[in-house]
Amino acid sequence: MKTLVIHPRDQLLYPSWAWHGNAIVFMRRRSPAIAGIWIAAVADGTVAAEPSWVEISPPQTENSRPRFSPDGGSVYYAMGRAGQRLLVSQKIDKRTHALIDEPVQLVRMPVEFTALTGAGGPYPLISVTPKRLFYSVVTERSNLWVSRVN
Repeated sequence: MKTLVIHPRDQLLYPSWAWHGNAIVFMRRRSPAIAGIWIAAVADGTVAAEPSWVEISPPQTENSRPRFSPDGGSVYYAMGRAGQRLLVSQKIDKRTHALIDEPVQLVRMPVEFTALTGAGGPYPLISVTPKRLFYSVVTERSNLWVSRVN
């Protein structure tokens, strides 16, 4: 087992590796502020120093559960805005991880994320495959959904 990052003040949660292993995306909660989505480069199994980390979520939003797209050009995550939680996609530069445009809402309805299993444990709430994006929500009809990844 190897420790990747221990932050002296902030909570770093829901990490997800880029498919090529060159970056990690995570939720960062700066106490007591709202949480943002950040990306850190990784080289030879070592996470880059904090000054080089890139925040990709908009200000004044509560964000969590990030996952890289298979090609590393987007990050999917749950964005909280105006009392709603939305599933969004944020395009990023594959090399620098800098933002490209604004996040795009992927589902039309507000979502409340649940675990993919009934256990409610630390299971991914968003899962990405090369051609699909799986997510779970609380609704009256179904709680497991899939979307094509273009």
